[in-house]
Amino acid sequence: MTIEDRLALRRVGLRLLGALAIYFLVASFLLGVSLSIPFVREIMPDLQKAALSGSAPSQSEIMTRFQAFISSDPDRYYAAANWVSCVCAVLGALLFLPSLRHDHVTLRAHYAKPGISFALLPMLVAVAYGLNCLSSFAVLGTEWLFNRFGLTVLLPDEMTHSTAYYVYAVLLAPLCEEFMFRGGALRSLKPFGERFSLIASSLCFAFFHGNLHQFPGTFLMGLWFGYIYLRSGSLLMPTLTHMGLNLLVILINALTDTVPSAAIVSFVLFLGVGYWCLRRLYPALGPVAPADAPRPVSLAFYASFPMLLYLTTCLYHMVTSVAPLS
Repeated sequence: MTIEDRLALRRVGLRLLGALAIYFLVASFLLGVSLSIPFVREIMPDLQKAALSGSAPSQSEIMTRFQAFISSDPDRYYAAANWVSCVCAVLGALLFLPSLRHDHVTLRAHYAKPGISFALLPMLVAVAYGLNCLSSFAVLGTEWLFNRFGLTVLLPDEMTHSTAYYVYAVLLAPLCEEFMFRGGALRSLKPFGERFSLIASSLCFAFFHGNLHQFPGTFLMGLWFGYIYLRSGSLLMPTLTHMGLNLLVILINALTDTVPSAAIVSFVLFLGVGYWCLRRLYPALGPVAPADAPRPVSLAFYASFPMLLYLTTCLYHMVTSVAPLS
């Protein structure tokens, strides 16, 4: 393996690490600013009165009031968090633009007409939702195991019916994540082998979400979206499939709120429909090329400093997301 190959593998890790830093550091800063501005406006009259009386509140008193301010309106916090997620998704995706220039690929070529028909899109979404249902078995098994120790991996449902949430979940998250992990990571790793690039980019995608609850589903989704990208030759199909999946999940969750049995019906239905669609699609799309990446390539990628830091940070976030069972 040449020095150029090692540098190419390291660049992928650096861009993933940069995107992770944006989601951790920049997101925290922007969220703090977006919440501090209305908080300062609210307490400004009290601060002015305190200044005139010569009894300014202590830092601990301000922090206590700030926590109460956030707790008083959770929707305001989640709306701000979703808008910040939109901004950070775009910023994270921009880090992968140099990889296009390095490969002499334009955005138009990246989103060129795919090599498979758009008529297959409903079937691609059905398979994606079926895989999402399949991953729930792994989640339930993991949850059962952690429950034995008084812990839970399931995250609380914090969905807010705000414009920011729908813009992020249905539009920006699929667009930016597919650009980062399929158009960026997978494309850069593809010269080292299709199967290696598919598995590696899917693992990075799953770790990026930072919790055990989503890990099985996002890994399977990463494999499916990556497979679609490899077989279509365009980011359009995996991006539209990702958007369709997220929209379908939102619609079924909304339906479940009024018809609880809809969750079980959709689970059983899409397990069957997804399997049937996969049986129809796979012969037409074709298999992934055999593993052709030598062992030194895998070691050079996973054991590089940027990737070790990326995976360690994600793993730490996954561990800290485990909460006591209430």
